[in-house]
Amino acid sequence: MDSATVARLLMIPDSSSVAFGKVAEQLDGAPTGFSARFFHAYTRDEETNSVIAFMDNDGAMVSIESLYVQRIMLNVLAPKYFCTVAFGLMAITAYRHIGISAWFQEDFPGCCRQR
Repeated sequence: MDSATVARLLMIPDSSSVAFGKVAEQLDGAPTGFSARFFHAYTRDEETNSVIAFMDNDGAMVSIESLYVQRIMLNVLAPKYFCTVAFGLMAITAYRHIGISAWFQEDFPGCCRQR
Protein backbone atom coordinates (compact mmCIF):
# COMPACT_ATOMS: atom_id res chain seq x y z
CA MET A 1 0.00 0.00 0.00
CA ASP A 2 1.16 3.53 -0.67
CA SER A 3 1.25 6.25 2.01
CA ALA A 4 -2.10 7.78 0.94
CA THR A 5 -3.83 4.40 1.33
CA VAL A 6 -2.28 3.82 4.76
CA ALA A 7 -3.38 7.32 5.82
CA ARG A 8 -6.98 6.63 4.76
CA LEU A 9 -6.87 3.28 6.54
CA LEU A 10 -5.83 4.96 9.80
CA MET A 11 -8.04 8.09 9.44
CA ILE A 12 -4.97 10.35 9.16
CA PRO A 13 -5.73 13.57 7.23
CA ASP A 14 -3.26 15.34 4.94
CA SER A 15 -0.66 17.57 6.67
CA SER A 16 -0.81 15.59 9.92
CA SER A 17 2.08 14.92 12.28
CA VAL A 18 2.18 11.17 12.96
CA ALA A 19 3.97 8.93 15.46
CA PHE A 20 3.79 5.14 15.40
CA GLY A 21 4.28 2.89 18.41
CA LYS A 22 4.07 -0.81 19.24
CA VAL A 23 1.10 -2.08 21.26
CA ALA A 24 1.74 -5.13 23.45
CA GLU A 25 -0.80 -7.90 23.99
CA GLN A 26 -3.43 -6.65 26.44
CA LEU A 27 -4.82 -8.28 29.59
CA ASP A 28 -8.27 -8.40 27.96
CA GLY A 29 -6.87 -10.62 25.21
CA ALA A 30 -6.40 -7.92 22.56
CA PRO A 31 -3.47 -8.98 20.36
CA THR A 32 -0.28 -7.09 19.63
CA GLY A 33 -0.31 -4.34 17.06
CA PHE A 34 0.73 -0.76 16.49
CA SER A 35 -0.79 2.60 17.24
CA ALA A 36 -0.84 5.66 15.02
CA ARG A 37 -1.08 8.86 17.04
CA PHE A 38 -1.58 12.03 15.04
CA PHE A 39 -2.58 15.64 15.20
CA HIS A 40 -3.49 18.24 12.59
CA ALA A 41 -5.18 21.63 12.23
CA TYR A 42 -8.55 20.19 13.32
CA THR A 43 -7.33 18.42 16.47
CA ARG A 44 -8.33 19.98 19.79
CA ASP A 45 -5.52 21.78 21.62
CA GLU A 46 -3.51 19.53 23.92
CA GLU A 47 -5.07 16.40 22.33
CA THR A 48 -3.81 13.60 20.09
CA ASN A 49 -5.96 11.36 17.90
CA SER A 50 -5.23 7.64 17.91
CA VAL A 51 -6.07 4.54 15.85
CA ILE A 52 -4.74 1.09 16.75
CA ALA A 53 -4.21 -1.73 14.23
CA PHE A 54 -4.21 -5.20 15.79
CA MET A 55 -2.12 -7.74 13.93
CA ASP A 56 -1.83 -11.46 13.51
CA ASN A 57 1.56 -12.99 12.80
CA ASP A 58 1.21 -15.44 9.95
CA GLY A 59 4.63 -16.89 9.30
CA ALA A 60 6.86 -14.33 7.61
CA MET A 61 3.90 -12.05 6.99
CA VAL A 62 2.04 -9.75 9.36
CA SER A 63 -1.59 -9.07 8.57
CA ILE A 64 -3.86 -6.47 10.11
CA GLU A 65 -6.85 -8.21 11.63
CA SER A 66 -8.82 -5.24 12.96
CA LEU A 67 -8.73 -1.52 13.63
CA TYR A 68 -9.72 0.26 16.81
CA VAL A 69 -10.49 3.98 16.80
CA GLN A 70 -9.15 4.82 20.23
CA ARG A 71 -9.57 8.59 20.29
CA ILE A 72 -10.66 11.32 17.88
CA MET A 73 -10.95 14.82 19.34
CA LEU A 74 -11.74 17.62 16.90
CA ASN A 75 -11.89 21.36 17.44
CA VAL A 76 -14.53 23.83 16.24
CA LEU A 77 -12.61 24.46 12.99
CA ALA A 78 -13.28 20.93 11.73
CA PRO A 79 -15.71 20.76 8.80
CA LYS A 80 -19.15 19.46 9.70
CA TYR A 81 -18.77 15.86 8.44
CA PHE A 82 -14.98 15.61 8.69
CA CYS A 83 -14.89 12.52 10.93
CA THR A 84 -17.81 10.86 9.14
CA VAL A 85 -15.98 11.10 5.81
CA ALA A 86 -12.69 9.97 7.41
CA PHE A 87 -14.39 6.93 8.92
CA GLY A 88 -16.03 6.14 5.58
CA LEU A 89 -12.66 6.28 3.81
CA MET A 90 -11.23 4.04 6.51
CA ALA A 91 -13.97 1.44 6.03
CA ILE A 92 -13.78 1.51 2.22
CA THR A 93 -9.98 1.24 2.27
CA ALA A 94 -10.11 -1.66 4.71
CA TYR A 95 -12.73 -3.46 2.62
CA ARG A 96 -10.83 -2.94 -0.64
CA HIS A 97 -7.34 -3.73 0.57
CA ILE A 98 -7.39 -6.06 3.52
CA GLY A 99 -10.97 -6.98 4.43
CA ILE A 100 -10.71 -5.97 8.07
CA SER A 101 -13.43 -4.98 10.49
CA ALA A 102 -13.45 -1.69 12.40
CA TRP A 103 -15.39 -0.66 15.45
CA PHE A 104 -15.75 2.11 18.02
CA GLN A 105 -15.55 2.00 21.77
CA GLU A 106 -19.03 1.87 23.25
CA ASP A 107 -18.52 5.17 25.05
CA PHE A 108 -16.51 6.82 22.25
CA PRO A 109 -16.62 10.59 22.77
CA GLY A 110 -15.18 11.61 19.41
CA CYS A 111 -16.29 12.23 15.85
CA CYS A 112 -18.08 15.36 16.85
CA ARG A 113 -16.98 18.94 17.07
CA GLN A 114 -16.30 20.70 20.33
CA ARG A 115 -19.32 22.72 21.43
